[in-house]
Amino acid sequence: MGRGENVSYVNCYSLRGSQVNSISEEAVASGDLCYKLNGNSFANPAFYQTLDEDNYPVLDPTHGLVYTLDGENYSDIHDEASFKNFTKEVAENAEEMTTKVVTKSLLDEFQEAMTALKAITEREAYLEQYFALQGKACRSRHGPIPTILPRWRRPSNSWMQILHLMAPAASCWSLT
Repeated sequence: MGRGENVSYVNCYSLRGSQVNSISEEAVASGDLCYKLNGNSFANPAFYQTLDEDNYPVLDPTHGLVYTLDGENYSDIHDEASFKNFTKEVAENAEEMTTKVVTKSLLDEFQEAMTALKAITEREAYLEQYFALQGKACRSRHGPIPTILPRWRRPSNSWMQILHLMAPAASCWSLT
């Protein structure tokens, strides 16, 4: 174990003790630990666990592939019947899964754009990118900038006019 204030443990769990993330025996048996050890994903797993047979995760790929579709209940794929159950669950949860995937991709895109915005120091370029984040089509020498936020999250026209008065160099945007 490490000592000192600058030590951090990543992906470490313990049934007892307080130096790492504590986890209950129920969480180990349920598949929660296995899923966490695999980075909260079941793509490219290192750990496997056939639930109701294995008491804890193992490194043997002949055991079950632990997954969750709702973030709370865990199941595993270890044979044809469990695979059919997985495909049935995916079909039943398709709408909810689509919403999660789309939401995550929009958030990822927005976070990338915010990171790019932080790096811009020139006023016109900064405001151009800022208005693009607000969902405005900014026509400049680079063409239209794709919108990220849905229409209901865009600022009002009066707010945009105030910004235009405050920053006349940002005249490349147009109200839609």
